[in-house]
Amino acid sequence: MTNIIEIDGQRREKVGTGPARAVRKNEEIPSIVYGSGHDNMAISVDKKTMDIELKDPSYLTKLYLLKVDGKKEQTVIRDVQYHPVTDRIVHIDFYRVNKDSRIHVDVPVRFINESNSPGMKRGGVLNIIMHKLDLNCSAVNIPDYITVDLTGLNLGDAVHLETLDLPEGATPVSSDSTLTIATIVVPSAVKSAEEEEKEEERAEEADEDAKASEKE
Repeated sequence: MTNIIEIDGQRREKVGTGPARAVRKNEEIPSIVYGSGHDNMAISVDKKTMDIELKDPSYLTKLYLLKVDGKKEQTVIRDVQYHPVTDRIVHIDFYRVNKDSRIHVDVPVRFINESNSPGMKRGGVLNIIMHKLDLNCSAVNIPDYITVDLTGLNLGDAVHLETLDLPEGATPVSSDSTLTIATIVVPSAVKSAEEEEKEEERAEEADEDAKASEKE
């Protein structure tokens, strides 16, 4: 995790549908802060600020420093609820964390060095099976992404969980070390060309056999 975003929150004394609707009319988003053995706290956060934050695909791997009543708490976003019709943010759950907290989080997978993959150079296609990886890691040190190096991979090769270089302290939630992350697949056009070559080779071999039989 490379940065911490500071957000101002306002404590909400009243909860429920009516008060929440009033908060939204005031361009705020009803939210809750929970976890770490402390009481739940109902708050509201600025809508414009959160609209910008939640457009970033990595918002689930960020730390948010919530400032409420002059007190700051480290949190992560655990859930965001949207209106089913308008897609407007209607509620956010913030989870308190500290240096000892460990959480499950989906971390994006990033692929690099496609140009160094013999399979990709031959026209292969990167078939991504897992765009995100579920990790157990320190809540205050969540990796922004997991990097997969495609260098040396050929047609038909696969990237498995056991081959990934995970950050220190991060462990996969899945116990299946052979879990496939991505493969280099042969596209249909390349398959057709290879099949044509094989057919030509078989035809040539058959022709040679026929000529040999005639001589006999």
